[in-house]
Amino acid sequence: MDYLLESYKNCPNYYEKYLSHLNDSTVQEVFAEMNSSVKSLQAKGVNIENIGDMQDLGDTVTSDFYFGRTPPYDIQVENTNPEYLDLIFASQWYEVYPALAEQDQISTFAAPLLWYVNDNINGIRNGTNPLKFIFLSAHESTLMVLLAAFNISYPECMRKNWEAKKAGTGKPYPNCDYPLFAS
Repeated sequence: MDYLLESYKNCPNYYEKYLSHLNDSTVQEVFAEMNSSVKSLQAKGVNIENIGDMQDLGDTVTSDFYFGRTPPYDIQVENTNPEYLDLIFASQWYEVYPALAEQDQISTFAAPLLWYVNDNINGIRNGTNPLKFIFLSAHESTLMVLLAAFNISYPECMRKNWEAKKAGTGKPYPNCDYPLFAS
């Protein structure tokens, strides 16, 4: 855990790093890989100009699915539908890629929560923490930060798994998944 927390001491300018990854070459490559889905959605009248548009529509499709609503634009919610796969991937990957593209970004996000948990555990061990129970609540994006911090699930393995699924091959990173919808 010390390794994860070390770079937090020299906190980078997070916003500058975030902006630098919003439309970098990796984002452009991923968006290009979605070309057939983008064209299909545009043919249905959807205004898709960048991966952010795919992310927004993917988030809508996810919400509609979990709330029992029919997705817009006749999008078929099937794990074999490339359009659906691209939208869901965009909504998950682009949610975390700009924020977690580099190790110091992961540390910047993970360190405060990890320090909080660590301090509470140490307080219980040394008798300075009177709490018997702590309840932490989070959205999937917070869980993703922790999964990235422990090198379980992170943008690069998410991309490799998406590419493998589109190619019809097995997941090269079987433990690398985006947490379930938590909104």
